[in-house]
Amino acid sequence: MGIETLFKRSNSYSRMRLEEWLQTLEIDAEAVADVGAKKSPVQHRVKSWRVTRYDILDLPEYDLNKEWEIYEVYDAVFCLEVLEYVYNPLQAMKNLHRMLKSAGVLYASFHFIYPHHGPRSRDYLRYTQWGVDKLLEEAGFGSWERYSRPFKRPWGIALFYMGEKMKGLDNNLGQLHGDQGYLVKALK
Repeated sequence: MGIETLFKRSNSYSRMRLEEWLQTLEIDAEAVADVGAKKSPVQHRVKSWRVTRYDILDLPEYDLNKEWEIYEVYDAVFCLEVLEYVYNPLQAMKNLHRMLKSAGVLYASFHFIYPHHGPRSRDYLRYTQWGVDKLLEEAGFGSWERYSRPFKRPWGIALFYMGEKMKGLDNNLGQLHGDQGYLVKALK
């Protein structure tokens, strides 16, 4: 068995955590947008779905890096596994905020540690928990819940940090960063 076969899986642990989280969501809304979802729409991945209007907004027509002229149209907006492809994250968050009606909800995912992936030369950013919070705050979101996407084997990343002699906030082995990303539910 080659190394490629050993590591090839249908879903990463990060993706499994996302799917588990989605299975807890009950969506009951008049209008929902799914940004960047052409390949993997969310409507069949949540616990329940009672939605009158469902729009998938994808490239090239909808580039999150550029200012959009969509205002207060949606009760909920999903932006999943997209934000690492954004090179202008504050503009992207402002666009997502602007799309939501008053008291609307944003569901978004952020990677902190994830390997480079395709399309080649379009994978731009990773986010810390503080980066996620700052983007939401600056974009105007009133409150949010941030859920960790922990590593399946956190000791593996701890050994990597130690082997590379990287110093985190706390050099205590038990306090080394164990998140590979974040899932967010933010309220306008």
